[in-house]
Amino acid sequence: MWYSYFMKTIERELDLKPASLRMLEPYLGGKSYGVFDIETTGLSPAYSSIILSGFVIVRDGRAVLKQFFASHPSQEPDVIKASLAEIADLDYLVTFNGRMFDIPFLIKRAAKFGLLEASQPEDLFSLLSDPAGTAAKKPDIRTKYDLDLFVIMKYYSDLPGMIGSMSQKNLERFMGISDLRDDEISGEESVRLYQNYVNFPTREAEESILLHNSDDVCQLTRLLPVLTRSDIHRAMSKGGFPVTGGIVKSVQPGRDSLLIKGKADRPMEYFSFPSQDRPYDFYMSGTDGSFTITVPLESEAGALYVDLVALLGSGQIVSESENVSEVSIPCEIAELPGFVNGYLLIKDPMDPGRTDWLGLNLFAKHLTDRILSRICPQ
Repeated sequence: MWYSYFMKTIERELDLKPASLRMLEPYLGGKSYGVFDIETTGLSPAYSSIILSGFVIVRDGRAVLKQFFASHPSQEPDVIKASLAEIADLDYLVTFNGRMFDIPFLIKRAAKFGLLEASQPEDLFSLLSDPAGTAAKKPDIRTKYDLDLFVIMKYYSDLPGMIGSMSQKNLERFMGISDLRDDEISGEESVRLYQNYVNFPTREAEESILLHNSDDVCQLTRLLPVLTRSDIHRAMSKGGFPVTGGIVKSVQPGRDSLLIKGKADRPMEYFSFPSQDRPYDFYMSGTDGSFTITVPLESEAGALYVDLVALLGSGQIVSESENVSEVSIPCEIAELPGFVNGYLLIKDPMDPGRTDWLGLNLFAKHLTDRILSRICPQ
């Protein structure tokens, strides 16, 4: 019989060239990521367990497959710990419906085994518990961003009306990559195969289960170019993006203010009122690091603006001989078409249905970076 008393780790380099998406560069450029998927015995984390987790780790242009497999249900905690440690070493995750399934499932199973802070079991990215003290300190998981392709393509693209189901395999068919799959079993069949495997383990069954998972994460890595069919900047404003020291969870423009919500790596109780130097409200919870930034907006003749000079500008001598000072605005914002005389045009009265989501997101990113680096230095 083919059987192991220890969790199995599979790792190999892939002959797979990760996609280079310029549209994601403003948010995720230069960062490492892991395409992540779990296999479970059912849909409910209260009654089902994790049997396998898979990653395609993309770093420096290389793609590496990693899988953690419980050859027996008793090894589930080992799979969870290995998965959490892997996530801790990444800048962000890519999933398919991970926000609704994979991540909450992992959170609840990790909490069941005491692998997350008991006070915040709902948050995968809080510090792991350390009951044995600093000498046995476990890896800590900071705030991570999850780029969920299912959410983006379902709610921020025209594909649902064109191809119907937003299942991963249907999107693979649309992108012409479905023939790159080798596995021939469904998720349900994988569960039945594992249940038989526990009682009668064979190498063939194990390889089929592992292949089903590895094909899912490899195909999801190949599927990333489908994002070009989405309204990606609007999607990022609603679903968030990583910043230094945490994540922005949403960017919400109103009639006279902009609301930026997020979560910081290092929670601390902090509140600041608007001042001449910092004309915004900022509040952070010392409990979980969630924060809110309220930024004033300016309007004129139906146009809506952000005063970048007041909010992002920094006095800088650009010519010592003439002693001329000017305001320095981040280049990626200053190069936007909506940047005019130190202001960022968010809504143009000539095109009232359009919002500059890219400009708003870049502004929110730079402002949040500055605030968090000042109050929570790394």
